[in-house]
Amino acid sequence: MKKNNLETFTDFIGYFQKETDRGAALIGAAMVESKLEYLLKETLVDNFSKAELFNGPNSPLGTFSSKIKLCHALGFITDKEAREANMIRKVRNEFAHNLEELSFSSQPVSNYCLQLQANTPGDIKKEKNYRFLFVNSVIFLTMAIWNRPQFVNKNIKLEQRAWEIEL
Repeated sequence: MKKNNLETFTDFIGYFQKETDRGAALIGAAMVESKLEYLLKETLVDNFSKAELFNGPNSPLGTFSSKIKLCHALGFITDKEAREANMIRKVRNEFAHNLEELSFSSQPVSNYCLQLQANTPGDIKKEKNYRFLFVNSVIFLTMAIWNRPQFVNKNIKLEQRAWEIEL
């Protein structure tokens, strides 16, 4: 996702909802992960170490889980948002690492979807529309963190310093 604008998000929603269950799980989670990565990158000092944190073998922030944990530890996302992102990650992992045919109704995917907390209309959980719960959660979480870098950067923008004593 190159641009952080409404048109990009609208396009994403369109193709996200048309995907197969496996495709929806993978790209929905990828969207949330990309927004967390963007949030972190917009805050970090712009130097060669920044890219190495996210890319390459054994990069410390190369996983969805590590991005969730760091964003949460820095206060960039709430407890509820961190739990939501982790459930989305678990759903993604089931689809990504299972060769068998899966749907949102399969266990443990359906159980993870029932644990999602994003605002849901009426009786959706009772209707057991697990895919809707997942799609709804991805959209609400993405919307919640979409412009967060602008607010975080007002208060926290790390920069390279010149130290009194340095090498």
